[in-house]
Parts: sequence; C-alpha cells; structure tokens
Amino acid sequence: MAKQGPKPGEIPRQVIPLPDPPSECGSIIMSDGSITASVLLPCDGSVQTDTCSTIDLEKQMFHLRAHHSPVPQRIQPPLTTQQPQLSSSSPPSTTPPPLNDRPPSVLKPHRYTASAPATTTRPNQQTVVPSEESIPSSKKRVTLVVSPEETRKENDQSTISTSKRSMEEENDETIQKTKRWCCCSSAVIYALFGIAVTITIVAVGVNLLLYFDRQNKAAVSPSQSPPSTVINFTTPSESPVNEPWPGVFEPTNPSNSSVPEGDIAAMIQGIVTDQFRVDLPEGDPLAPTNRAVQWLIEEAEASSSGNTTQVYNTLEKFSQRFAALVLRYALAAPPSSSSSSSSTLVNATFETIPRRGIDECEWQGITCDDDLMISQIDFSDFALSGTIPNEIKFLQRLTVLDLSNNKLQGSLPNELYDLELMQRVYLYQNRLTGTLSPWIGQWDDLEVLHLSNNRFRGPIPQQLQSDEDRFRPLRYLNLYDNRFTGTIPSNLRLRDLQYLDLGRNVLFGTIPSDIGDTFSSLRWFHIDYNRFSGTIPETIPPMANGRLESFLANHNFLTGRVPDNWVMFNRMFQFKLHENDFDSLGEQNCWFNVFTGGNCVEFTADCAVCTCPNDLFCDRMCAAQQQEGS
Repeated sequence: MAKQGPKPGEIPRQVIPLPDPPSECGSIIMSDGSITASVLLPCDGSVQTDTCSTIDLEKQMFHLRAHHSPVPQRIQPPLTTQQPQLSSSSPPSTTPPPLNDRPPSVLKPHRYTASAPATTTRPNQQTVVPSEESIPSSKKRVTLVVSPEETRKENDQSTISTSKRSMEEENDETIQKTKRWCCCSSAVIYALFGIAVTITIVAVGVNLLLYFDRQNKAAVSPSQSPPSTVINFTTPSESPVNEPWPGVFEPTNPSNSSVPEGDIAAMIQGIVTDQFRVDLPEGDPLAPTNRAVQWLIEEAEASSSGNTTQVYNTLEKFSQRFAALVLRYALAAPPSSSSSSSSTLVNATFETIPRRGIDECEWQGITCDDDLMISQIDFSDFALSGTIPNEIKFLQRLTVLDLSNNKLQGSLPNELYDLELMQRVYLYQNRLTGTLSPWIGQWDDLEVLHLSNNRFRGPIPQQLQSDEDRFRPLRYLNLYDNRFTGTIPSNLRLRDLQYLDLGRNVLFGTIPSDIGDTFSSLRWFHIDYNRFSGTIPETIPPMANGRLESFLANHNFLTGRVPDNWVMFNRMFQFKLHENDFDSLGEQNCWFNVFTGGNCVEFTADCAVCTCPNDLFCDRMCAAQQQEGS
C-alpha cells in the first residue's frame, strides 16, 4: 500500500534535515515555515524565561541563510532526533518524507512562545528549509521542546525560591516576636525597678521618722517641756505591782512658783512604797532602794528648778527607771564613806550613778525596744560583787540578761522568774548560790541558760521539760561546775537542745535512755566528773543520726560494755571514757579515730579495756599511766 501525504490541516510528521552544520541555536525550520527548537536556551548561553513571546521569522531566516544553503538536501537522520510539534496554522507540505525515516520521539513536547531564537545547538539536527518565496514576512508561533532535565531544574529553582521566601517570612515573624517580647520584658524590668526604688525610699523615710521620733522622746528640749514639773499621779493605790500600769501621771506647770522640795520627796516616796510596794529600809541610806529614791528626788528637784528635763510621763516608764537604778546600785559593791555621792565607778568602767536628764535607754549596758522599754541588760565583765535585787521584776519587757564574769553573790530572786519574756540568761563565772526554782518553767521562750562556774545546789528542775502542750525552744543548757544533786530528769524531750553540759556536779543514778531518742539535735553531751552508774545506753552512739560530736563520760562509776553501734558517717571528735569500771570496749570504737579515717582527735579509755590494735591513743595513754604508776 502506497504511503499517503498528510491531509489538509494536519501537522507534518517528517523532519527534512538541513545540511551540516545546523543552526547555532538548534532551530529546525519546518516545511510550513514554523520553527521547532529542541531546548529553550538562547544563543548566548543564558536561560530564556519568557514563555509568552514570539519570534520574528524574517530575522531568523536571514540568520539561517547565512549558514545554510537554500536548497534542501536529504541527510541521514541522527540516532536521536526529536519529534517536532507544530503550532502554526499554515498548510502542510504536500510531499512529506516517509514516516519510517523519522526515529521515535523520546521527548515530551512542551509548548512555549518566545521572542528570541532557540538557544541550544544540537549537532546533526535535521530540518527542512522552504523556499524564500513560500515564507511569509509575518511572525510565526514557535513550539519549543524542553528536555526533562531542564524541566526538573526549573522546578527545583522554583521550589528553592518558594522555600527561601517562606524562610524569610518565618525569620521576619520570629524577629518581630522577639522584638515584642524584649519590649515587654524591658517594660516589666523597669516597672519592678521603679517599685523597688519606691519601696526603698519609703523605708528610708519611715526609718528616719522613727529615729527622729525616738530622739524626741529620749531627749525633750526645754522649749517643748515646762521649765518646772511635778508628778501628778492618778493610778489608784490598790493596783498590784505585777500588773500593767493603767494610770498615767502628767507633768504640771505651777504658775510662777517652785514646788517645795519636801512635797517632791514625799510624792516620790509615796509612789515607790504605796504603788510599787517596795520597802525602804529606815536608817540605811546606802540601801540600793534608798539610793535610787534619793537619785529620783534630786532629779525631780532639778527639773522643778529648770536645771534638767523630765523624761518620763507614765507609771511604767517611771517604774522602769527606778528598777534600772536599783539594779545598778545593788550589783555594785556598797560605796565606802569616802566615796563621792555624785558618781561611783566600779572597775573604772561601770557607771554606778548615771547622768540625769537623759532616758535610761541611753545608760550604759541598757538596750531598749521600739517602745523605749528595756529589753536587754549587759553588765558583764565589770567585777561586780553585789546581788540581784527583787526590783528587777519591774523590767517586764526584759528578754536578755547578761551578768557573766563578775563576782555576784546571793541567790536568784523569785521575782526574776516573773519575767516571762526571758530568752537568754548568762550568769556564769560568779558566786551565786541557792537553787533553781520550779518557777523557771514560766520562761516559755527560754533559749539559753548558762549558769556554769557558780555554787548552785539542789536538783535540776523537771519544769525545764517540753510537754505536749508546751514546746520549749531551749538550745543551750550549761550547768557545769556547780553543786547540783539528784538525777537527770527523764522525759525532758528537748528536741532543739544542741549543748548539754552537766559536768562537775554531784549527780548520780543512770543515764536516761530516752536522751538518745528525744534529744534529736544534741551535739555536745558532757556528764563527766559525777557519780553516774550503770551502762551507757545503746541509744547514745546513734543519737541525732550520728551528729553527736563530743561525749564526755569520764570520772564516773559506769560499768558494762561500751556500745559501738555508731552511725557509719558519725562526726565524733571527742570521746572520753577513762576512770570508769567498764568491762569491755566495742570493737567499732577503735575505727573512727582520725588515724583510721574518722574525725575523732581525742579518745581516752582505761588500759584494761583500751585494746584497739596499733591505736596511738591507747598506746600513748597506757604508756603514760604505766609511767605514773611506776
């Protein structure tokens, strides 16, 4: 069957090859005047991006004629020729080449319109060059066939561009959020700083106001107080001494006349004897109470004449001033007949007679609270040899009393236990005698009780204990070197107690086993130089979870085996057991000294039981004892 030509309007399917060499851009001129390009690349090697433009066919024809002969020749088709696709509506050629001369197409055609010639030069590209008269001068549409690699490249570039734009948008959004957060954080910081500055300024202002107010109360200027004052007492005489003072007495200003001195003296003596119920010994002007009353009378007379100012206007304030004077006179040794009546110094530092016209809060050794009431007294290291007076009961706000390192004598007055706000009491290194009253249990807030190196006697009060209804925050209890007798009270349950020293007394009995259970904070436990008997309880080594640091039990009558159930990481650094009647020493007691990796730096025991192998403590101690015996 003979091959037929293309029908009218049908696109020719045979490529008429051009003579070698082909065009620089790989263009193919078809028989209908259209041009087919295998790639979309311009002749200069740049990438064509405009897909909606057309090609001036006349310019292309002149370009092609410059390189090819106008006479078409039949050339053997290359191995890989591309199938052209025509988009022109010009009539097809009437004599197409046979279809079997065209190799199968391997490219998927893509249609584009361009304003420049095709760009990629393909060798041996075949084309049909029509005659010059058959090509019109109008612009023709061109179909460009692009390889898959170029399509993928274009798609990849588009994807990369889209990704870059997305990343830039996200970065811009992140930067905006960061800026907003920084702005908010800066505003908050500035606001907090402003609040802090405001609070600081307000606090400084309040403190300054309180300071100046206290100064005004402590020292009233002459212009603020009348030149002459007399106490006008209005509290009923039936008021008990140990109750709050409901009444007040106001200074009065007699008009242009001075108050008789006898009336001032009688008024002050009446307040002391009737309201305070204090006995004033007759015929003993050197008694502390008489000296205090005389000092107050002289101050009132000086105030009445305008020489000094009166610094008290309430009964509580007046009683406090009176008690501070009596305490000073009572603690100091009685003055000799040659002493001056205006000022007496003890140990060249203690001011027995304070200055008149100033508040007692400014006297030596006295500290007051914000209400100008005495809260602390420190008369330590003054070599005072007097006694503690009963009038100390008027210092109802007293919380700290330090009279240590003196030569005080006598016993503790029962009125001292009425100061229920007492927290710390330091009376060590004196010559105090007597017993501790059961009323010591009224000191509910007691934290420190240091009475060592005195001459106290009697039992240790059971009232020092903590019970279910009342917790006692006692942390330090030192009764060393006294004459206390009896046993250690059981069920003390002082769980905050850290220091307990009962050494050098006359205590006897056994060591309560509940100490190891209820004294959960104990660090120092000293019972040396007493008459304790029995064994050391098994609760002692592990007490306070191994936090016991010092245990002194030497010079007693303890027997049995020394327990060694120590906690692995104990903190023991001082362990003294010598001068007892122990039968044996637990093996673990040899392994916590400093030479075997422990903390103990002082360990003593009798040679009969100190059998630790290669222990320097035992060897040295036994050698010294043998040398003394020989």
